[in-house]
Amino acid sequence: MQLRRLFYGHRPAAVAFQSGLLAIDLAAITYFVATSFVADATWLRVVDLLLGVLLALEFLGRMLAHRHPMAYIDNGAAMVDLVVIASLFVSALGVNLGFLRVLRTVRLLRFTTCWVNSKGASQPCAGTRR
Repeated sequence: MQLRRLFYGHRPAAVAFQSGLLAIDLAAITYFVATSFVADATWLRVVDLLLGVLLALEFLGRMLAHRHPMAYIDNGAAMVDLVVIASLFVSALGVNLGFLRVLRTVRLLRFTTCWVNSKGASQPCAGTRR
């Protein structure tokens, strides 16, 4: 119940939490774009692994915050997240699937649109059933 309030609530703490998630998404997008022009290096693999863990924790939290956690996986944005997370873990092993990570922008656009449109709204955005 507490996770649901953080991910879907409108109280100041929830908005701060959601703003933090948005900041993480923006940082991830910036990282994906910036590193697409950088030659493969060990530090990239480490950052990919750490970012993969962070995004996996976000995904798990979002899934557990959903009223029907297994139904959350049917969401198209959740599938994109899983592909991005998997690509980060595979990339950490040395296989470059960077082009798949750009799919995170789809998630960012949906999240940003929902977050902006939900200001003062009592209903969540379409596709984000609680």
